[in-house]
Amino acid sequence: MNSNGRMLCIAEIPSGSLLAESILASDGRVELPKGTAVTAAMLDQLQDRGVTALLVVLADEEISTAESAIKERLDHVFRHAGGNQPSLDLKRQIATYRLAKNDG
Repeated sequence: MNSNGRMLCIAEIPSGSLLAESILASDGRVELPKGTAVTAAMLDQLQDRGVTALLVVLADEEISTAESAIKERLDHVFRHAGGNQPSLDLKRQIATYRLAKNDG
């Protein structure tokens, strides 16, 4: 199974994803080593400490799910755009940015 590192917002990270890099404390010690499978509790604790995104390793199926979630969210946000070309252009640009950001 292929896997890739992706930078994802904490809320978008599926439980069980592997850390693509170690998480370090402010004093430099390793809190969570690279390769750790994150749990929902770990993600909640990191979010409570102000961490907003992590570089994680996702299986191809999970990557597709993350990309689908981005597209669904943008469809919801721009649901009233109708045929308004400037709004549709903005939606396309945001989608391109978000998907590229997820590629790492």
